Amino acid sequence: MAVPAENRETLCFLHGWGFDQRVWSGFVDGFVPEWNVKLPTLPGYDGAAPRALGLEDVARAMLTAVPDDSILVGWSLGGMIGIRIASLKPVRKLILLAGSPCFVKKDDWPCGIEAELVERLMQGIKDYPDRAVQEFALLSSKGDGRPRATYQELSALLKGNRVHAGALIDGLEMLLHADLRAEFSGLKCKAGVILATDDQLLPVAAGAAMLALRSGLDLEIIEGAGHAPFISRPVPTRQSLLAILKPGIAG
Repeated sequence: MAVPAENRETLCFLHGWGFDQRVWSGFVDGFVPEWNVKLPTLPGYDGAAPRALGLEDVARAMLTAVPDDSILVGWSLGGMIGIRIASLKPVRKLILLAGSPCFVKKDDWPCGIEAELVERLMQGIKDYPDRAVQEFALLSSKGDGRPRATYQELSALLKGNRVHAGALIDGLEMLLHADLRAEFSGLKCKAGVILATDDQLLPVAAGAAMLALRSGLDLEIIEGAGHAPFISRPVPTRQSLLAILKPGIAG
């Protein structure tokens, strides 16, 4: 049922590494009648060449694009940027979708990816940027129930991509080095996480590790999906998101 615009909360979707805001196309349509939906673009994803930006720079650059008291939904790297945004301004709720406060494995954080994978992508961006982003699309589609269709959909989005190679390098640097576990644990807003059982880039075991960081965390698990569940399994992903947005009401 549609909600009058003046009574709607704002749902702000942050895209991840390699793909601009169009990656949300289609998935967010069902949320429009009840929420004011915002799809901001990260610096460097609009074709403009950015100066070298770290996580703090990107988060601060996004502050004006994210209204106060928004509900932030961040995919992958977008979730990490969302953590930093939520530490800088009032946010009603933060939801990580296939996201984590720490992406790379560490001695005390085994539920991440190998640093070598990120380093390989980084070298690939320097040598053959289009090929490297295609590799990420392939990795994102692995593990789900329809990997070929997911890969084709992601590949189609890349054809209109205007992201600058510098922004891709900056994003990989964030994924490689940022560790926001303490920040995530201390956030004042409510938080939720949606993970997929067959994600080849973020082990589903990260859910238990994040619960250890925040005992009140809302955790949803999507069966049979990879790193882009909102593309490969949009219906259960929507249900999981609604379960966090409106506990006890989603169906």
